Amino acid sequence: MIAPGCEGDGLIDLTDFLNTSLALVGKSGAIPSERYIDGIDQSSFLLADKGESLRDAVFMYSENNLMALRWMEYKIHFKVMQQHAPRRNLDQTTVSDVGMSPWVYNLYTDPKEQASSGHSRFEWGLPQALKRVQRHLATFADYPSTDIGLGKP
Repeated sequence: MIAPGCEGDGLIDLTDFLNTSLALVGKSGAIPSERYIDGIDQSSFLLADKGESLRDAVFMYSENNLMALRWMEYKIHFKVMQQHAPRRNLDQTTVSDVGMSPWVYNLYTDPKEQASSGHSRFEWGLPQALKRVQRHLATFADYPSTDIGLGKP
């Protein structure tokens, strides 16, 4: 159904797979209405010849920590994982704030996120990015996070 050679750089998130899959099989009504579902039906993005993503932003978490936001071609870090010992992965890794200004990477020009340019080239976008974060965090007032049972002290 997807034409060969189609390319797109619109955002899609793992949470969109439930809504999209159900829409593709004609079962959109099966999505529970008593709880908040983050997903968006992206079938038109995937199937239309020049489909546009309906997702404006992707929010990235580590446990309950909002780490970063993907918006347009930018990734904006509010917190980062600091690895304290080589090859120790999560054993010796902590979550840290980034400091005075979020770290901002243009993923089209810096896909490996090597040099943040937020304070000098993203002043125009920071207020818009922060509005998206505030709108996202406001959903927790009506739909609070649930304990997923990690049992950490």
